[in-house]
Amino acid sequence: MESCEHEIEISEQMTVQLKIPKRLTVLEFLGLTKQAEVLMKAAQKEVMLDSAPRQRRTFAKWTPEKLEKLKKVFPTSSYDELVAMPEFQEFNKSQINSKAYQIGLKKDPSAVQRQGSGNFVPFTEEEVTKIKKMHKNHKSSAAIAKSFGDTSEKFRRRIADKIQYMRKKGELK
Repeated sequence: MESCEHEIEISEQMTVQLKIPKRLTVLEFLGLTKQAEVLMKAAQKEVMLDSAPRQRRTFAKWTPEKLEKLKKVFPTSSYDELVAMPEFQEFNKSQINSKAYQIGLKKDPSAVQRQGSGNFVPFTEEEVTKIKKMHKNHKSSAAIAKSFGDTSEKFRRRIADKIQYMRKKGELK
């Protein structure tokens, strides 16, 4: 049977030569096509293995000093603020959040970013003092929110979250 030679270039470094008979049945052609596909895949893997070895990633280390600093500032700082701090510049937001989760840190609910605005606005010391004083006088979070001039449900919840957080920390009864 007469055949034709075909050369297929896989990459600059590698070509595959195939001898294909001139008269083929459909099944024979499909079988040869499958063989060619297998040869091409094998050749591609060989080319990939010959390419430059991968560089090992080096990860930033969490030193005891960095962990202490994270414990102090994580609850009340935004991720953007944390990444900007000299101690944490080698970490990204995901790495900081992952480490905080691993050691059991949580954000102060009243310090969580406002939805949509992206502005981080924690309560000031004066506002915290006012919240504590009004809470001790048995004022509801709605009444406290009204005294701040903001009666939105979102702000009332933020105050309620702050009260709950202060109770957990033992700052309120």
